[in-house]
Formats: sequence, C-alpha cells, structure tokens
Amino acid sequence: MSRLRFNNLASVPSAPASGKTEIFIGPDGKLKQIDALGVVTPCTQSTGTVLRILYIYQGTTLYTPTFGTRSLYIECIGAGGAGGGCVTGSGGSAGGGGGGGGALSTLWLATVAASYALSVGLGGVAGGPGAAGNSGGDTTFGSPALCIAKGGSGGLPGATNGTTPLFVPGGAGGLASAGLGSVTFGGSNGGRSIRLSGSIVSSGEGGDGPIGGGGAAEQNSVGAGNPGLTYGAGGSGGVMLSSSPATIGGVGFNGVIRVIEFG
Repeated sequence: MSRLRFNNLASVPSAPASGKTEIFIGPDGKLKQIDALGVVTPCTQSTGTVLRILYIYQGTTLYTPTFGTRSLYIECIGAGGAGGGCVTGSGGSAGGGGGGGGALSTLWLATVAASYALSVGLGGVAGGPGAAGNSGGDTTFGSPALCIAKGGSGGLPGATNGTTPLFVPGGAGGLASAGLGSVTFGGSNGGRSIRLSGSIVSSGEGGDGPIGGGGAAEQNSVGAGNPGLTYGAGGSGGVMLSSSPATIGGVGFNGVIRVIEFG
C-alpha cells in the first residue's frame, strides 16, 4: 500500500523553479499550491458540474439532494394573488382590481445538508361574489427558512357606478424586502380597474410573475376575471355591467421552486 505524506509548514515555502508548481500544507492545515512567481492558491475541486435541475411545483415536501451534490442554486417564486370581484347594482358598471404577482428570491448554498423541507405557495383563490381576491401563498426553502419569496396580494373589489372612485386599486406584488435569499426581487402590482360610464369599464389586469403571464383584463364584458397563466402570475378582476349578477376575480397561479445541483 502506497501513501503520500505531507508535513504542515510553519510558513509559506519559497517559490519553485521556473515552470514548476509545488503543493504544500500550510500552517492552517489546508492544502495549497505555489507557482514559480510565488503566488499561493488553495487546492479546491471545481463545483461547475451540473448534476440535476429539479422543479418543485406544488405543496409541502421534503427534498433530498442527489448523492455527490456539493453546492446548490435555488430560485423560489411566490404565488400570484387573485383579482377582485364585483357586486351587482342597478344600471351601473364595476371592475375589480387585478391580483399582484409573486416575488422571486434566489439563494446560493456552498454547503449542502442531507435534506430540506420545502413549501410552494398556492395561487390566491377568488373571494365570494363581489369580494376582494385572496393573496397568493409564500414559497419557502428550508426549515427554518433559508429562502423565501412572498406571494402577491389580492385585488380590491369593484362596486356599482356612483358608489366607488373612478379607479379601483390592484393588489400589491410580493415584496422583495420581505423575502429572504442571496438576491430578492419584488413581484409586479396588479392593475387598477377603470370605470368611465355605466357601460364602459375595464377590470385590472393581473400582475406578472417573474416570467410574465398576468391574467388579461376584462373589458365591457360581464364575467369573472381571467386566471394567471404562469408561475407567480396574478389573476385579473371581474366585470359587472347593467345590473348583471355579481362576479368573482380570476385566480392566481401557484409558485414554484427550481433547484440546480452542482457536483
């Protein structure tokens, strides 16, 4: 059986001859190398090999990294909020505000644990007829959380012509300042509705998620809001015209987690 033995050095050795590199163990017990110019660098293994790219779409689960994973890059997207609905009235019109989009948070982990608890935020559901939309859920990685992306807020409800302002606000996007990670980005705000007359009205569009997809606004057509179309997108508000029944807003889209494993 062969082996190579190094002794810890009390100081950095002198530079080797031109074109040579020497390996040594310094006073700190770490393996290093020195080149002919006397430049000392640590001997480390590259972490640039991608082992797996994993998407976690919904619910609460336990994630176990692939064997040999040495570092992780994580992206969390919070869920989108639902749009606001509209009450019914006499000869009026109304439009609900759009739901806010979910935030994005990223995280780099240079050391890896055996497993991590994960929770992907669920898209905001519509409130009752004529009610505000519900907020989207937060998306978290780890317990206690190491990375958090906030969900978007629900859009406000519209009321009949003459009983509300010209505009009804949409829900706020998930806040970057309330997230947690190496880098955090806020979600897009939901659009405000606008009412010009008893027959001319537009609901607020849903706030975009990090990759777009906010629910399209409803214009001069009675009905529920449109849903968010991709991860973290908010739903649009509903529309009511000329004493039509009360409507609900569009639902928000779920969040997501993407994990890239490096070996």
